Amino acid sequence: DGRLLHAGPEPETWVFDPKAKTGTANWTYLNSTLNTQYRSYGSVVLLPLLPQTGYQPVVMTMGGMGDTPSATNTTELMDMSQTAPMWVAGPAMSRARVEMNATLLPTGKVLVVGGSANDEDGTTASLTADLYDPATNSFTALAPNTYPHLYHSTAVLLPDGSVVLSGGNPQQGTFENHIEIYKPGYLFNADGSAATRPSLTATPASITYGKNFTATTDGNIA
Repeated sequence: DGRLLHAGPEPETWVFDPKAKTGTANWTYLNSTLNTQYRSYGSVVLLPLLPQTGYQPVVMTMGGMGDTPSATNTTELMDMSQTAPMWVAGPAMSRARVEMNATLLPTGKVLVVGGSANDEDGTTASLTADLYDPATNSFTALAPNTYPHLYHSTAVLLPDGSVVLSGGNPQQGTFENHIEIYKPGYLFNADGSAATRPSLTATPASITYGKNFTATTDGNIA
């Protein structure tokens, strides 16, 4: 609706309204997370807005650390379509993660990778990847990555549907120069062979904001 949600790292959650009337506050306190400590170096994502859920805007916060260098594996969810949105407990990740990355995939699921159980401690690296499914509100543990990707690491969705995980500081003054590629299951057939990527076969020359348009494809795309 044009407003901005500020979620983390502190427990207090705020909403910024750029259209607030003159003389009224742009920032409004909304609520606080269940985890009353900071979620420093955790991640927050807006889950995909899907037609089957009426484009329900749900925000997810996960991981991070509080008053000590030890991370948490907890998550929380908040439905911004509710009259009085509140954080509720979500499922736990397979590993505690601080300085982690959460990447939205084309399927609407969230890939959670990297981080460590203790801040800037590569010996406690959280190597197992997690896949969050909003439809079932659950995590599935995935194949592990090889190298510790901690502070200053990135996980980015690539145009081919894979995710590149790179960089990091396992500890101060030490830098991780390895790059790893994660290929999600949708890139493969059941027998492990490469799946055929669908293509757009026709699209309109132009589209207008707020209007419906039609595109055709040679594959089955939801």
